[in-house]
Amino acid sequence: MNIAVVGGGARCRILLELIEKHVFAELNPNIIAVADIKNDAPGLVKAKEKGLFITNDYNEF
Repeated sequence: MNIAVVGGGARCRILLELIEKHVFAELNPNIIAVADIKNDAPGLVKAKEKGLFITNDYNEF
């Protein structure tokens, strides 16, 4: 399951870390993109560090 997240705040960062560490029984979630209007949003920064697609405009999804 590919996921694009709109809103790269603290909850997005937590979600990125949870998906990275957790082993899912039936799903294989994969965050592929994050959008936020703030370049310093924690989840956006984490996504950039992981090499994911990031944008300030969710319409680019």
